[in-house]
Amino acid sequence: MQTLFSQTTDEVLSLFLNYPNTQFYANQIVQLTNKYPNSISQSLKRLINKKLIKAKKVGKYTFYSLDKTNPMLVDISEIMLKMGKIKKPSWLQPIKDLLANSQPGRFIFDRQKVKFKGQNFVVSLDKINQSQDGCIQANIIIKHIDI
Repeated sequence: MQTLFSQTTDEVLSLFLNYPNTQFYANQIVQLTNKYPNSISQSLKRLINKKLIKAKKVGKYTFYSLDKTNPMLVDISEIMLKMGKIKKPSWLQPIKDLLANSQPGRFIFDRQKVKFKGQNFVVSLDKINQSQDGCIQANIIIKHIDI
């Protein structure tokens, strides 16, 4: 079987890519992947060093989550998708399109028709700016339409 990193690291990264808005603590990851705690710990360190995930200490717990500010995340997700390690990451496509078509400063599209889960929407996007901490800021207007 092909791996991008090690087998355990791939499984840990797959967990984060399949649940991009979820924070996990180490014991949850051990239980969900059925791997040894030491292997999980090493994989988490590796992924943090590569800036693919980030750690946040809350009390005595450390929570780990996907670092969506890493521009390589899109490419790594596509590779892992092709390897069959993750399900189709629907959250990545709008980000990928946005980054591919945007220029520094201002990017606008108006009344773009979008179909999502059988429903029709019109989307307008205005003022894309990248803050100093790497976050993309935008005004997005989404309206449901009946066709």
